[in-house]
This record gives sequence, C-alpha cells and structure tokens, in this order.
Amino acid sequence: GGEVQETVLRAQDEMRSKEAELKALAEAIRDIKKEHADLLALRAELREETTKLELRVSSRVSEDESASARMDEIREQLVVIEKQVTKARAELDNSRKRYQTHAAAERTTKERLELAEQRIRVLSSKQHRSKEFRSKKDRDEWIRGEVRRTEEVVAAAQGKEAERLEACRAAESRVEELHRAVADCERDVGTRQARVSELDNALKGIDERRRELANSRTAGWRREDEAAKRQAQLVKDLAIQERALHSSVRKVTWDGIKAVAAIAEEKKLAGVHGPLVELFGCSEGVRTAVEVAAGGSLFHVVVENDAVAAELMTELNRRRTGRVTFVPLNQLDPNPLPVVDTADARSMTAELEYDPRFERVMQQVFGRTLICRNLDVALTHSGSADGYTCVTLDGDKAETSGALSGGFHNRSHSSLEAMAAVKRLRQELGEADSELRKAREVIATVEQDFATVFNEAQRLEAQRSEAKTSIAHLRMDARTSAKEAAAHSRILEEQQTLLAGASQESRRASELLAELQAELRSPMKGLSSAEIAEREECSREVAQLQEQEVAAAEQRAKAEKEKARLEQHLEANLLVREDTLRQELHQLMRNDSHDLARAQAELRETNDELQEVEEKLGDLEQLLEQQQQQQRALDAAAEEVR
Repeated sequence: GGEVQETVLRAQDEMRSKEAELKALAEAIRDIKKEHADLLALRAELREETTKLELRVSSRVSEDESASARMDEIREQLVVIEKQVTKARAELDNSRKRYQTHAAAERTTKERLELAEQRIRVLSSKQHRSKEFRSKKDRDEWIRGEVRRTEEVVAAAQGKEAERLEACRAAESRVEELHRAVADCERDVGTRQARVSELDNALKGIDERRRELANSRTAGWRREDEAAKRQAQLVKDLAIQERALHSSVRKVTWDGIKAVAAIAEEKKLAGVHGPLVELFGCSEGVRTAVEVAAGGSLFHVVVENDAVAAELMTELNRRRTGRVTFVPLNQLDPNPLPVVDTADARSMTAELEYDPRFERVMQQVFGRTLICRNLDVALTHSGSADGYTCVTLDGDKAETSGALSGGFHNRSHSSLEAMAAVKRLRQELGEADSELRKAREVIATVEQDFATVFNEAQRLEAQRSEAKTSIAHLRMDARTSAKEAAAHSRILEEQQTLLAGASQESRRASELLAELQAELRSPMKGLSSAEIAEREECSREVAQLQEQEVAAAEQRAKAEKEKARLEQHLEANLLVREDTLRQELHQLMRNDSHDLARAQAELRETNDELQEVEEKLGDLEQLLEQQQQQQRALDAAAEEVR
C-alpha cells in the first residue's frame, strides 16, 4: 500500500509540474503571438514608409539629374558669355578711346576755326573803326564800353567753366565710387562662395553623423528590445519560482510573511531581516539535508530585537492578516556543539553562507546538526554523548532521542531549491533592469544627439541659404553698380565735352578782351601791312579748318555710332543674357541635392529597421514553432500521466 501511495504522490507532483510548465508555455506563446502581431503592424508601416521614401528619392534623383544637366548647360553658356562680355568690354573701351580721340580732334579743329574767325572779325572791326570814328577819343570811349561788356562775358564764361569742372569732378568721383563698389561686391562674392563650400562640407559631415546616430539608435533599440524581453521572461520565471516557494509553506504563514514585508516598507521599519530561508545560501548537494534540519524554521522571520517583533505582531493583529513566528536576534543565546569536520561528517553551519550578523540565529537553528555521509554514520554521531542531530545528504534524520525519519524527498517542492532559484532570478532581474536602463539611457543620449545634429543642420542650412541669397544679391548689386558706372561714364563724357566748350568760350572771350585792350593802347589808324597779311592768312586757314572740321565731325560721328552699337550689344544683350542665366542657376542651386541626401539617409535607416523587423519576425516564428512543439509534447506527457 505504501508503494502505491508513493507512486500516486509522485504522479500528482509530476502532474502539477507539467501543468505549471504548460501554463507558463501558454503565457509565453500568447506573448510571442502578441509581439508577432505588433511586429507585423510595424513591418506594414515600415514598408509603406519605404515605398514613399523610394518614390521621393526617385523623384529627387530625376529632378536632380535634370537640374544638374541644366546647371552644366548654364555654366557652359556662362563661360561663353563671359568671354563675349570680356571681348565686348575690350572693344567698347577701344571704341570709347577712338571716340574720345576723334571728339578731341573735332573740338581742337573747331576751336582753331573759331579763333581764326574771331581774329578775322577783330581785324576787320579794327579797320572799320579807323574809318567810323572821327577821333581817337571817340574810338577809345566806344572800346572801353566793349571792354566792360567783354569783361562781363569773360567772368560769365569763367564761372560756367568752373561749374562744368565741378560737374566733371563729381561725375568722375561717382564713377570711381561705383567701380570700387563693383570690386567690393566681387570680393564679397568670392568670400561668400568660400563660405558656401565650407557649409557644404559641414553639412556632409552632419549627414554622416546622422547615419552614425541612426545606426547607434537602431543598435540601442535592438539592445533595449532584447533587455525588455529578458526582463519580462525573468519576471515570469520569478513569479513561477515564488509560487513554488509559496506552495511549500502554509498559506497563513505566507500571507504573514508578505504582510510583514509590506508593514516594514510602509512604516520604514528598521531591523526586519526577513524569513530565515532568505538569509543564507548553500551548495546544491546539501540543500535537502539543510531543509530537513531546519524544518519549519526556514520561514521564521528574523528581526533585530523583540521590540520590532512586538510592533509587527501588533500590526498583524490590527490588520487581521497572516501568522508568523518571529526570531529576535537579541533574545538568542545559542549553545552550539563543537565543530566537526571529518571525511564522514561535518557541522552543518560550515556548509552555509551567511552574513556574520546572523551568526546567532544560524547557530540556534543549525549549530547542533551534522551532515553525515550515510545513515550509519548519522546513527553513530547521534548516539554520542555530544548529542548531535544528524542528517544525511538524502534527507534521512537521526535524532539524539534515537528517533529516525526519512524516505522520499521531492526536490521539486524543495523550499531551498525554490529560494535558490528566486535569489538567482532576482539577481538576474536586477542585472536585466540595469541593462534595460542603460539601453534606454543610450537611446535617450542618441535622441538628444539627434536633436542637436538636427538643430545644427538647420542652422547650417539657414546660413548656407543666406550665403547663397547674399551671393545673388551681391551679383545683382555688382551688375547694377556696373550699369550705373557706365551711365555715369557717359555723363562724365558729356560733362567733359561741355567743359571743353566752356573753356573754349572763356578763352575766346579772354582773347577778345586782350585785343580790345591792346587796341585801346594803340593809335587810331588803319590795318598795318602785317595785320592785312595776317587777316589773309587767317582767311586761308579758315577755309582749311572748315574742311578739317567736316572730316573730323564725320569721323567723330562714326566712332560715336560704333560706341553706341557696342554699348547696346553689351548692356541690352550680353549682360541681360548673363543676368538671366545667373538667376536661373541661382534658383537651381537653391534646390540642390541636400534634400536628396536626407531622403536617401532616411531610406537607408528605414530599410535597416525593416530588415531588423524581418529578422525578429523570423526568430519569433521559429521560437513560436518550438514552443508549440514543446506544448504538444507536454500535452502528450500530461495525458500519459493522467
């Protein structure tokens, strides 16, 4: 009958063990299926995002290829136009020089002609006055009147000449100022272009840093996921082992132990050390012997003193929860037996690992117990005068009274086995919590770095856009200043022409005044033979100069026409075309390839994440198949036990 009962008990224990395993497997399978469903949803989202990014990249590649081809074409055209502009400006400079030469020759010829004509008029007037006036007095009076009028003309002409000279200086100063402005703009354009190149390189570094951070973040997510899975599994395993530990003690005792822990936590009560089973450890080989020796003492709660025990008992009674045996350390006075350490027997305390603070309670419970190699050795030592309680490694017990106890000891229900597993799992859970916390800290740091890099990229992009915009504005300012300089150069030419005319008028008036003053000092008589010869020479010179003036005017008009044609070709054709091409190039450069680089980086990150999800799905499906096979095997084994 005893053998049948033992077989039934073993079958029941095995059945409970199988059911616990099946329950744990069912929970694990549910969790795997939930995670599998979540990953499927994530995969769908990532595939949709990948498709969008691929379309975006494809579109940007096409746009960039077209824009790049157009920019190359524009740059080639600009090279040709810049050469044409350089050539046209050189031709225009030469044309202006020719025009100025011919205009100066025309002015000189005209001035000589006017001087010769004026000399003829002066001589003719002098001859006429010698006949017109009856006396020198009448003539001189008339001449003085003419001198006064001529002096007024000279003063007016000199004032006009001074005005023209001031206007020429102002126009010349403005032209020089505008040329300096053009040079400053061109210098600033070079500086801005160098800055754009620096920013381009910096943005490439930012993109590389983003890729590195993306890889770090992906690795961090993987590490976090693995740590979270390990933590969740350890929590489940710990719950199973705690249930096993719970099942090895009466419910009222377990409720009391839990209540004591809660009270100590709530009241911040010091001196509550916990159940004895939590306060020591031992090797796996002696656990059965130690558990048999300790018996119900394993779940006695060790406290620092009887005052703590009294307070806890009062609170337990008030809450009407559980029942616990307290062991106050200050009340213990153990009387341990001499230490034994032979090949066949050894003091049990020597096999235990514990904090020295708990020496008294360990001696109280285990100090009079030996672990013996077999029952014969146990009987020998228990019958000695020292009065040892002896326990074998299989759990057979020989007491000093001569009583023996033993038989089958189910290690699957061992409190020490369960406690060892709980301690191990708690330690592993702490490590998993630490690992998960570290992984999340790394992810948080990476996210902060991402934000920093993003902000830096935005700042650099803004600077780059500002620099490119300023380049366009500077080029526009340079072109405007160049056009204004050309216009003021024409104004300067006009003012120089007017100045030459005013100077010539001033000289003619001054010469006429000198002639009148000279005549005023001379006797009243007709022309001398020398003056007559001079007038005849001037007449011949006038005829020649008139012909030369006509030829000079024709050459000046021809040079002026050519200059106007070149100015029109340069300003209305070449410069306008150059300006149009530069504006188009600037617009194309604003829509550059940085957006493509970002899209490609995002696509790589999404593809990496998608690949990781695919790998996780494969691992989960394989794990799910293994768990389901194990579940079927356990179902079959449980059915056989039934």
